[in-house]
Amino acid sequence: YLKNTYLRVHIDQIMLERRKKMFGCKFVRGAYIVQERQRAEDMGYSDPICPTMQDTHDNYDRCVLRMLPKIKAGQAEFMLASHNQQSIELAVNQLQQMGMGAATSTAFWTIPHAFFSTNQPAHAM
Repeated sequence: YLKNTYLRVHIDQIMLERRKKMFGCKFVRGAYIVQERQRAEDMGYSDPICPTMQDTHDNYDRCVLRMLPKIKAGQAEFMLASHNQQSIELAVNQLQQMGMGAATSTAFWTIPHAFFSTNQPAHAM
């Protein structure tokens, strides 16, 4: 949901790769929008939040799609936390296209009423 998230992920991932360290994170969206906007107002800088919901979705998906090849390369592990089923499906489909099946992935997904990893089928909570 932050406008600069992709750049921050990109820079952090490159820095860690150069240091031969694993990138790990939890991708979330919208968890702190109210606080981020208030902080920007209090500190006198421009609103850091993506201007539209679609911009937020696009930004989130772009970050995830950047990092999926890093999972395959053994350079990243992350969890996706989203209420947006399309984003989760996009990531799962991309993993499948990359030939990453149940035994190879270290990505975990959370969506309302379900938890699954690519290591197992979805299970209702």
